[in-house]
Amino acid sequence: MSSMRLVRVLFSVTFFHSLLLLTSCQFYEENKLSPKRFLERIEEEGLVASPVSSHPHQELISVFQSHNPVGVYEVSGFVFALFDISDEKPFRNDDSNDSLSITQNTNLFMVGMGEPPILLAS
Repeated sequence: MSSMRLVRVLFSVTFFHSLLLLTSCQFYEENKLSPKRFLERIEEEGLVASPVSSHPHQELISVFQSHNPVGVYEVSGFVFALFDISDEKPFRNDDSNDSLSITQNTNLFMVGMGEPPILLAS
């Protein structure tokens, strides 16, 4: 794996982890985190999660078999699909080129690709 790709993957993982930690235990309803509350929390942190068309991001929305994302969003150029899945380990389709980052916090799964916002990468 090239060093730039490794750095990109590490930043992506850091971004996902940071976003999910922002909405941790304090926002559970019956062991479930609301996608709406998660997106509100991102905005409370000064970031704007803008909905984008899912059509050009098929690799993000086709990760989980039999599950559709709540939406596809962009935060400072970083695009991710947000899934609300109650299965602990849903069946995943193969990411043949290992380019996607997938992070889970209870029922929410974030699948992303791209550069995370500098605010969260530092």
